Amino acid sequence: KYEAAKDSVSLFLDAQRHPFAQDLLVSEEPTPRPSFRPQSRPTASNDAFEGQVDFVARQIDRYFGIFATRVSDVIPMSADYALVQNLGRDLALRVADAAHSLSDEAVAQLLTEDPDVARQRSELRDELSRLLAARETLDDYAAGEVVA
Repeated sequence: KYEAAKDSVSLFLDAQRHPFAQDLLVSEEPTPRPSFRPQSRPTASNDAFEGQVDFVARQIDRYFGIFATRVSDVIPMSADYALVQNLGRDLALRVADAAHSLSDEAVAQLLTEDPDVARQRSELRDELSRLLAARETLDDYAAGEVVA
C-alpha cells in the first residue's frame, strides 16, 4: 500500500514539472499556428470589403490560437485533477484504516503532547509575559508616566 501511494505521489509531482501552455511562467515564444487566410487574395476593387475580410480572418486566427492552447492544457489538467482526487481519496481511506486499527490507549497516547514540548511552551509563555511587562514599563517611561 505504501509503494502504491508513493508511486501516486511521484506521478503527481512529475506531472507538476511540466508547465501548462497558459502558464505565465512559460517564457518561450508560442509556436506559430497555421493561418486560415488565403495565401493569394483575389484583387478586388472594394477595399472596405477586403478590410472586413482581413479583420474576420484575424479574429478567426486568434480564436483558433486560444482554442488550440486551451485544448493542449485540458489533458494535463484532467490528469492532474484525477491524480489529486485519487491521492486524496486513498489517503483518507488509509488514515481511516489506520485509526480504526488502533486501540483507545494508542490513540490517546498519539494525541497527548510530549512533556518536553509542554514544559518548553510553559517557559516561553512565562518569558513572553515578562517581556510584555517590560515593554509596557518602557513605554510608560518613554511617555513620561513613570517617575523614577
